[in-house]
Amino acid sequence: ACCSFLSSGINAEYGEMGLIAGGGDNGVISLWDPAKILDGDEVALECELPKHCGPVRSMDFNPAKKCLLASGASASEIHIVDINNPSVLMTPGPKAQPEDDVVDLAWNKQVEHILASAHPNSARSVVWDLRKNEAIIQVTDASNRVRCSCIAWHPDVATQLLTCSDEDRCPVIQMWDLRFATAPTMVFEGHGRGIQTLTWCGCDSGMLLSSSRDDHMICWNPNNTSIPGGEKLVEFNAPSQWTFDMGWCRRNPYLVASSSFSGKLSVFSLFGGQEDIPEQTTRARMSSDPFAPGPPPPSLPMNIPPLKQAPKWLMKPCGVSFGFGGKLISFDSNSNEITVMQVTTESELLERAEKLEHALQENTLLEFCSEKADATDDTNDKQIWSFLKSTFDGKPRQRYLELLGYKTEDLKDMVQSLSISESVGELTLDSDTAIINKSDAESSSSSEKDSDKETSETEDEVKTTKPLVIDTSTGVDGLICRAMLLGQFEVVVDLCLKAGRMADALAVAMAGGRELFQKTQQEYFRQATSPSAALLSCIISQRWSNLVESVDLSNWKEELKDKLRYDCVSGAVVENLNQIAAALSVNDYNQALSIHSYVAQTANFSEVGSFLPGIKVLLQIGAQLHTVHHY
Repeated sequence: ACCSFLSSGINAEYGEMGLIAGGGDNGVISLWDPAKILDGDEVALECELPKHCGPVRSMDFNPAKKCLLASGASASEIHIVDINNPSVLMTPGPKAQPEDDVVDLAWNKQVEHILASAHPNSARSVVWDLRKNEAIIQVTDASNRVRCSCIAWHPDVATQLLTCSDEDRCPVIQMWDLRFATAPTMVFEGHGRGIQTLTWCGCDSGMLLSSSRDDHMICWNPNNTSIPGGEKLVEFNAPSQWTFDMGWCRRNPYLVASSSFSGKLSVFSLFGGQEDIPEQTTRARMSSDPFAPGPPPPSLPMNIPPLKQAPKWLMKPCGVSFGFGGKLISFDSNSNEITVMQVTTESELLERAEKLEHALQENTLLEFCSEKADATDDTNDKQIWSFLKSTFDGKPRQRYLELLGYKTEDLKDMVQSLSISESVGELTLDSDTAIINKSDAESSSSSEKDSDKETSETEDEVKTTKPLVIDTSTGVDGLICRAMLLGQFEVVVDLCLKAGRMADALAVAMAGGRELFQKTQQEYFRQATSPSAALLSCIISQRWSNLVESVDLSNWKEELKDKLRYDCVSGAVVENLNQIAAALSVNDYNQALSIHSYVAQTANFSEVGSFLPGIKVLLQIGAQLHTVHHY
């Protein structure tokens, strides 16, 4: 015997709670009203449908046309009855050969005229087309000859069909794609014995529940075909032994009802929890009949672990979100479309937003900020928009300084209007003051070292905490500070030179680059009047020809010493000078003069002209003195 439930729907066409169809071993199908059964009405039977030739094995109401009831019996007999007109009996087509029991029937969830039937003895499933009134596909696992005990259509995909096997040797669930029905596209393995039944959740196509004779239930995710053997969401003990039928609650998908051969109907939830098993307080009556049925087996403890993923009905059924520019976007889980609406609450705000969006797209933010600054009368807003405008300018740093009151044009005007005496005074040194005794220099240097040590120690101990004050007046210091903030190092150097602050000019020129530093250095040497300035200029600029042209021969020793110190004499000249010294050490003045003549003829004049004439004079005087002394 079997039964099937017909939902009443919104219009309650078939009663307040729908109808229950039940088939018996005598081949009769009866329709009952469940509302009358609950009310205790003795006449709950609505009608009886035409008989089958054998016991009824399966039934299923069409989900699209609820008035159609398909029923299957033995000998491949399938009846389709319209319960509004029970006298008219239909069949999906000629009986499938060889004849076999029809243990399960299932209407396609997407196409209303497609019906599938399961035939276990012949190890096949047949797909019927009611419009053609014939079988269009036969699904068979030719390699394993798996018995098909139950079938189920995918709720969302019309071409996918699931079949399960009740054989202990091969307890598997196979997923078939009817477009390529030569072999299953996926095989779910996990049960230890034959599978009795399976049911698909009507609210979530990613949850499939199966039960087998090993008293285990497994909830699968049939949509994930990347895991070999199938993805198990949860596995737990069945509430009773040998469950042969199951069904999800249509109003509350948390609940599942199951019936077993032990005569027990169980309702449980897949969202965790543990069932309290009551103790067995009754005993089986003693009977002298050894074949009398014993007490029912005890129920197994049911402990359901949590699911690995949340079901679809817990997800957001709908949602909205505001976007930029007054856009409102919404979605609905029942539709694959996303709706975008324009919500206008403040037209002025929308207009300003459109202008900003247009400026972003056209890259005209500079003009946009300029218009905003001109349109406002608030001083703070005008400054803010002016600073934003400077950000998009080609020279933002210069524009920031101008907004802060530091303009290059104003600085030039201030410098031109500033009157600074260019005569910084001449530094003159007498011959007496220019010559410093060696002893005085040593004593002064030692005293300066001691004083430097003392001042450094005091500076380390006492740290100045005086804050830095930037002078912005129109005086020399103020203009120097303004030029430094504007990065005008040339103007700063010019001001320092005019003010006679040569040290400050050189320090700033080092920060202004090599070219500015060289110009400032040349200006320093031009203004310097000390005796050592010319020598220092020639040494730093390495202009030895100028030094040779302007040097006095009386200073040939100093010239030679400077040349040797700064490595301005070639190795050959140094070797010749060593040979002259060796000849003088043995009083061979003629050899020394010969070597001197060789050097004068072969060496570069700019290299030896500053000291070679002095050496010649010395050699000639020495030769004459040696001759007089010898005679």
